[in-house]
Amino acid sequence: MLNHLRILWVVAFLLLPCLPAVAQQKPASQSSSATSPKPPAPKSTTTPKATAPARRRPVRRSAAAPARQLRPANERYAEIQQAMANAGYFSEPANGVWGDSSVKALQEFQGAQALPPTGKIDAPTLIRLGLGPNYDRPQETASSGATSPR
Repeated sequence: MLNHLRILWVVAFLLLPCLPAVAQQKPASQSSSATSPKPPAPKSTTTPKATAPARRRPVRRSAAAPARQLRPANERYAEIQQAMANAGYFSEPANGVWGDSSVKALQEFQGAQALPPTGKIDAPTLIRLGLGPNYDRPQETASSGATSPR
């Protein structure tokens, strides 16, 4: 008798996870004709439309921190070329077009400054050219006339 109870407990334990699925199923005799099941939707043979990329929210800036104006790349390249020309590494006119001669001149400058001669513009190179951040030199703002570090 004890073995029979153990078997019943094991069977009940194994069937317990299946009970919610069984309880949701209706026997065929209880189904009504008014609620007939809907046929499955046909599969679409067309390709799905590409979704639009998520729109980025604009960055809100406070009145105390105005948006920083960026210069066009060609102006910055011309500034870098002029700094390399002043250092004696660039012999062409500083026209703002970054070509092979600019890369070679930058590699020579970087090699002379004990920097990795990658030919790529990076922060240590700009600092050695004198074009890095200027924390010591105050710059006047046009609106207030006050001085602030750059």
